Amino acid sequence: MDALTLKTLRAETARQLAKILFAYGMIPPHWRTVWQVDPPSGRHVCEIDRQQVVPLIAKLFQDGNITDSYHLMDSYGIPQNKSSEVYMKWPAISGCFDEWCKDPSRDGCNHYNESFSLLHFYDPSENGWNADTFAALPWPVNACEGINAEINPDIGGIGVFVGYVMQVIIVLLFWATWHYTEHCARYIYWLFYIASGRQCREAWTLAKRRQERRRSSDFRESLVDALHEFHKAQCFFVLAVQVACLIALKNPDYLAATSWQQFWNNVGILFDLSFGGCLLVLFVLLILRRCGKRDTFTLAVSIASVGLAATTWFMAWGFRNNALKTLQTHIHSDGISECGNIAPTQYCYFNNWSFANWISSKACEVFMSVFALVTLICMISDQIRIFPNSTNASRRRTPFQVFRERLRRCRWLESYENFIKKRRHVSWLAKVHLNTGPNLIDSMRFFILVLVETAFIWLLILLLNDYRELFLPANYIVLNLEAWTLGQVLAVTIWLPLLFEWTWNVVVGVYHWVRKPDGNATSMADEEKMASDGLGAEAFGYERINKRPEMTTDEISV
Repeated sequence: MDALTLKTLRAETARQLAKILFAYGMIPPHWRTVWQVDPPSGRHVCEIDRQQVVPLIAKLFQDGNITDSYHLMDSYGIPQNKSSEVYMKWPAISGCFDEWCKDPSRDGCNHYNESFSLLHFYDPSENGWNADTFAALPWPVNACEGINAEINPDIGGIGVFVGYVMQVIIVLLFWATWHYTEHCARYIYWLFYIASGRQCREAWTLAKRRQERRRSSDFRESLVDALHEFHKAQCFFVLAVQVACLIALKNPDYLAATSWQQFWNNVGILFDLSFGGCLLVLFVLLILRRCGKRDTFTLAVSIASVGLAATTWFMAWGFRNNALKTLQTHIHSDGISECGNIAPTQYCYFNNWSFANWISSKACEVFMSVFALVTLICMISDQIRIFPNSTNASRRRTPFQVFRERLRRCRWLESYENFIKKRRHVSWLAKVHLNTGPNLIDSMRFFILVLVETAFIWLLILLLNDYRELFLPANYIVLNLEAWTLGQVLAVTIWLPLLFEWTWNVVVGVYHWVRKPDGNATSMADEEKMASDGLGAEAFGYERINKRPEMTTDEISV
């Protein structure tokens, strides 16, 4: 065999490493192999195609396992021609690794000499459930351990990663603090007054008074203003990130991936960024609308951000359906001539990582999509005024206002009120102000909003866990924890002012609350009047309907 033919053969066999090198666990099963379970033994067996088995036959033949090599050739319909180049494939492959690992600093060479003892191949001639076993093959299956599969630092460096986590933390802090000033402070004060020896009725009266002061305080206003500024900055940040993601998905060469694992790590972070962009924008928009910030500009930039994020999400998901073509076109590595001028680690891909590690695999991709879409439609419907108003012709009504009015005129509400009046065993509902139809509707609205916020928080927690799985694997390098370049520092410091502003507002607010305690300044008559509502509707975060006859659109939004 002349030198040119040998060089061509080596290049061809090196490119077939993807089909054989990691057949025992590295190549994604749904791309290169069909994994099944042998019912009697419970072990995994692997179906391989004709091209994949050729180098193995060459290795068996070289080692003197003539019977086994002929058996495989018969099973896969390969002609038993000893002069065929099929018997030269294994020397070319082993020569590739020998030359590649002469430099021990290269990826894949730390575990080059390790091998596994048993390899089970699916045998198509035995009805699909028998397996041929070959012992102690020098197969470098651990060559991918510890490879460098870092995400592009512009979208997944250490600073950018910390910035993603900071955004989620900032949103959760603002949400918790707002609920404290809006609903939850009364419970803490009530427990405090009970512990200090106050009567339950008196303690609740003082706690409600404290809650009202928190609700109308400068601290709450500054908190809402800060959240509003954060949301606008976040929307434009998400817009910029999603534009960059779409460009990268349209031209995958920009990701500069040198291995399968590195490529899918980059696609994975694009997928997570689109998911996180939808969640954070919609969650903050919901909080702002409940706080009274309902301007059209904020809604418009939020819709644009969510729209681009959804586009990125669908494009990233679409890569899975065209994975082989994408990898063959956009994965480039610098190798040596013995390996066909590619790096053997170009084909590294761990079968414990895929879309299966993403939020989409946790059976919530459909839920997330529908949930985000319905939430956005509801907030848009609560903004547009398209229905005429019978009492004020110059001011139209939103779809939610119309729906609420029709709901309050339903006959089942009258039946509900009559049922409460006639049944003594449910008379306790009057004490919590659930004995009328309007109050019942208010209760339903409140708990629906609580469920929506809970769903957002649950999905944000899943997102943080997704970041952890993507950035901190044990088998390879994705995130360089020491690469604090200027860009990474800027990615963190851009969010620090908002975190400092939240901290400042909390410290100043607590200082003023401590310096100006409520005490017992009001008369007992005022306390009796304030306590007349008891532990009723206010204890759940909403007021009686007869105290607020004119409901705002924020109060009826879901």
